[in-house]
Amino acid sequence: MLFSNQRLTSVASMMLNQFEKKKKNRTSCRSFTSKPVSEKLLERLIDVTRRAPSSYNLQPTHYILVRDQEIKK
Repeated sequence: MLFSNQRLTSVASMMLNQFEKKKKNRTSCRSFTSKPVSEKLLERLIDVTRRAPSSYNLQPTHYILVRDQEIKK
């Protein structure tokens, strides 16, 4: 056995504490700036969010990226 039950319980407890802390400190952002977001950062954001779990792994999320200010209006 690589890990004892006590070690696994300790690791699970630490992970749960980290998760709980993140959930409690989560906020929503409803104010935005007009500062452009780099292409590299957009790619990273989309890559991370597309890996998020979904019900039955259906992954029903679609992304539409609009950079043209005229279209945004």
